[in-house]
Amino acid sequence: MRKLIIYTVIVTIGMIFAACNNETLEENTEQTLSEQEPLEFSDEERVEEETTVATVNGQEIKGRKYNSIYTQIKSMMYQYGQDVSDAENIKEQTIAILVNQELIMQDAGKVGVHVTEEEAGEELQRIKEKQGDQFKELLQQFDLKEEDYRVLLKDDLITSKYIEQEIKVEVTEEEMKARYDELKERDKEIGDFTEIKDQIKSVLEGEKKNKEYQVKVTKLKEKAEVETSI
Repeated sequence: MRKLIIYTVIVTIGMIFAACNNETLEENTEQTLSEQEPLEFSDEERVEEETTVATVNGQEIKGRKYNSIYTQIKSMMYQYGQDVSDAENIKEQTIAILVNQELIMQDAGKVGVHVTEEEAGEELQRIKEKQGDQFKELLQQFDLKEEDYRVLLKDDLITSKYIEQEIKVEVTEEEMKARYDELKERDKEIGDFTEIKDQIKSVLEGEKKNKEYQVKVTKLKEKAEVETSI
């Protein structure tokens, strides 16, 4: 479940945080999904599939992709108790994510980062086999068609490769120990440093990659021609 949600909802940034505890996140998400009432989407929140919602360096982003991302954002906000009554706010977040993602897709192509349809299909099949019936349930929960999910999945695989190739970070022993001390202050029963060192390193790497990712997106945006249409 964690992988599916990260690919479809968090889109690009969430893929960095691979150090989270899988079982804990999965249990929390399952509990949240089971306890909440189904989320509704009004016709006003939808955009016609072929409507251009934004243009990035001449590349149009269509309503079909907008609807998919909008649904994911609103669903995740709802599941984690955030206010989903402000449709304008969700729209702005959706457009921002789509623009950032398109900037990364364009730069990825320039630096030779690609994912084939075959690779995307193989990854989709692995996810479906691992999730079983839960895969269809989650698609339904997020009001997402499988073909739309596959498009998002391919974009996120490209982003993952791009981050791996273009964003390099280093975590020092001192930084890991400092973070451990912070955790120890909050939880006296936390394990020894050596027991959770790798987890701490992964979290710190994720934080640094996320920061560098945002810097890169900002620089790309400064040189880009971006126009929103809704």
